[in-house]
Amino acid sequence: MRTIITEPENGGKICPDQWQFRDCSEETCLLDCRLSQWTIWGECSGSCISDENIPITTRRRTIVQQPINGGKQCEKTLEETQHCEKLPECEKEEEKENEKKKKENEAEEQENERKNKEEQEKQ
Repeated sequence: MRTIITEPENGGKICPDQWQFRDCSEETCLLDCRLSQWTIWGECSGSCISDENIPITTRRRTIVQQPINGGKQCEKTLEETQHCEKLPECEKEEEKENEKKKKENEAEEQENERKNKEEQEKQ
């Protein structure tokens, strides 16, 4: 619907109808595909980088409007992945085991020292 801003004056033409209709079946209206915006990048699939594993992150988008009547088709890419950057290198399993054993040995030594002090105090 259109709105009349100024009525005709001084012999001016009468405004046309305020309503305009069209039969959609007479025209083929093309409607192109519409995609959503990309989501933000998700969390990395891991917390460190190793020779066997480089974590990735993913972002997605969805189809908001499918094409109609021959409209432009949607791009095929609805998901993207990339390698996570700036992650530390993973400790090698051997290094982890050595660190664990070192901590266990330190705890055992502390326990032995405590026991020795207790025995000395008893004497």
